[in-house]
Amino acid sequence: WNEGNAPFRLADGEFNGLDISYARPKFSYHAENIPARADQALKEQDGEWTTRHRFWSAGHDSSCPDVREVRLIADCNRALAGRAEVFHSTFEDFQKSVVDNVSDDLVLLKGEMRYPHTPGSGSELYGWVISARMDIKKLNYQTERLLGRYAEPLASFAALLGADYPDGFIDQAWNWLLQNHGHDSIGCCSRDVVPEDMLYRYRQAREISVCVMEDAFAEVAGSIDLSHRQMDDVAVVEWNCLPAHRTEVVDVCLDIPVDLGAEDFELVDEDDRAMTIQKIDSQPHKTVVSHAHDCANMMSMERHSFLAQLPELPGLGYKTFYIRPLSEKKNTIERSIHGLPHYMENEYLKVLIQPNGALDVTEKSTGRNWTDLGYFRDSSETGNPWEHHTVARDEVLTTLGERARIACVCQGPLATVFRVELDWELPRGRSADERRRSKDRVPYKIVNRVTLRKGQPWVEIETTVENTAGDHYLQVSFPTKIDSPTVEASIPFDVVQRDIALPDPAAFDEKPQTEHPMDRFVSVSDGRQGVALINEGLKAYEPHGDSDQTLSFTLLRCFPLRICITNLEMTDYSRLDRGSQCLGTHTFRYAFMPHEGDWEKGGVRQASERFNHNVRVAQIGPSDKGNMPVAHSFLEIRPADLEISAVKKSELGRGWVVRLFNPYVKDINGTIRLNGGMTGPLETPSPVERARDEYRLPEDAGRAWSTVRVVNLEEIPQYDLDTDEKGWAAFLIRSKQILTVEFVV
Repeated sequence: WNEGNAPFRLADGEFNGLDISYARPKFSYHAENIPARADQALKEQDGEWTTRHRFWSAGHDSSCPDVREVRLIADCNRALAGRAEVFHSTFEDFQKSVVDNVSDDLVLLKGEMRYPHTPGSGSELYGWVISARMDIKKLNYQTERLLGRYAEPLASFAALLGADYPDGFIDQAWNWLLQNHGHDSIGCCSRDVVPEDMLYRYRQAREISVCVMEDAFAEVAGSIDLSHRQMDDVAVVEWNCLPAHRTEVVDVCLDIPVDLGAEDFELVDEDDRAMTIQKIDSQPHKTVVSHAHDCANMMSMERHSFLAQLPELPGLGYKTFYIRPLSEKKNTIERSIHGLPHYMENEYLKVLIQPNGALDVTEKSTGRNWTDLGYFRDSSETGNPWEHHTVARDEVLTTLGERARIACVCQGPLATVFRVELDWELPRGRSADERRRSKDRVPYKIVNRVTLRKGQPWVEIETTVENTAGDHYLQVSFPTKIDSPTVEASIPFDVVQRDIALPDPAAFDEKPQTEHPMDRFVSVSDGRQGVALINEGLKAYEPHGDSDQTLSFTLLRCFPLRICITNLEMTDYSRLDRGSQCLGTHTFRYAFMPHEGDWEKGGVRQASERFNHNVRVAQIGPSDKGNMPVAHSFLEIRPADLEISAVKKSELGRGWVVRLFNPYVKDINGTIRLNGGMTGPLETPSPVERARDEYRLPEDAGRAWSTVRVVNLEEIPQYDLDTDEKGWAAFLIRSKQILTVEFVV
């Protein structure tokens, strides 16, 4: 305060919470300190570098450039003359220098770089950020999925039919999303204003993605040849974004024109075979019809909500069904997969809702049984975004002794759904001295929707909580009863194996983390049989290592907002910002799935893909503007076990890019074909031309791809692939490899 920098802050009643800044910071430079400090920096790093090149940075993660750095570099260079050369460089040059000078006898490390801080090491793990603000983490996942797995690939396939590719909109959506990926932003290690801005960016990215997806789907559906149908037919087009064929029970919400006079309906395929459906609701509806060149109109409809089992949907493609109107109500006896009270069963599982709201599940093929699945556990939390801490006298609460209200809300041949309500109580927060949880209790309502569908080997749970408590750590727990020392977890581009037992904490300055990161699933197996927990957008799990081998998903980690501004202490913003407490309503989706063998043999990854990527549904009226078949795959991959992370236009605009990855421990020889081996129309009609031609897309198939090649992540060509006369390109993708294939026009 008294060093003459004029420390300044707003001190009125409205803005007194802002930090102090320097109004007149001194422009000092202490040359006398440089020799000793340069020598100290050099010696401290002697054991940390494997080449003679070292990286020194100035400032911190929010610093601005400083003209004094020029003098600092020169003075350090003089101080270390004969021992080191200090100069201004670039990341690229530094990287190249290290690669060019590295020795051949380096120690090879395999696995994840997830190590707690040890004495003398350079950085902490601070891994608890994975469970900070789970609402943001989940929304990020959903936005990435909408943009990367639906909007961008559909726009690419529509462009292969001759539609305009919306580069600008897609780039803008990615821009909004990536702006949220600064480390403290996506880590949720900031004041509330940061996640509030992130919510806006996610909304922008999602709005653009939905519009891109809708327009592209309309282009694809409008290109289907329906000239053999009546003009008042209602066609239903299903889109499968996964590379494998799938048969799925799909949620459908369909508007049938009142003018058709349909008292009832059936859903049929191209061969007029009726699909199995399960009706849920029906009500009159006025549907708005938008028009590109005129005002909106209205249609009188009957809106029907139902489930439909749709067979053999093509991978990365579509299949067409139709509504068959019936002049009178169809009387059927639906065979339900719901039987005894609080019980349901499909071809894979028997599920009983226990009085405490948890699940009793039996695998029919083996007779294996589990109880108390999906109970909730809650403990204290007094940490911060980076660290999990508990009160000294913690109190761990569970719902195992609670009494739930259970009601069957949906039953039929395709699905049964139970609503399970728990009226729980939790401590309001932490005590003033942070030694214990508060004695005051607040109501804590939890509502589960438990669903079992035909053809799905998992039971799904959708949990909605009204979070009224602070300073607590909420998990949902599953006693797996699998004897194994390890857990397999899906992470981006891979599946990794981790030990369940924690390392000896005595070796670390930082307490080893009990929860670990994941993406979509975790699986525990003894080699013969296993259990998988699948989820949508949750990012943290904990193996408890108890006698029941319990696995838990983290739902909420609600902490007082304390932020590390300097190395001296944490700054407490908890009286100003409450976002880190995650108060309000939250909804989570996850599932329990027994399986054979390990995660690979048990098809866990494929199940998690199905769970996370719904079949998209559209309806369309016939026109005479289509030339595509009623079922079609735009992108074919053999084998279909490989995972796709991107289908997009190439950055140089000369073709299309497909990115694959291989999470298995084996190399895979495969083949791939895009758009039947053809480029599609080589010229895209102008907007005026399209309007005049009533938006018919060109029928020109184009020509065969000039080249199919492997490129790196920067889309720099690496090598060409051999292609046969039908357009199939052969490739080898090695274990744990990301492979990017470019199809060049």
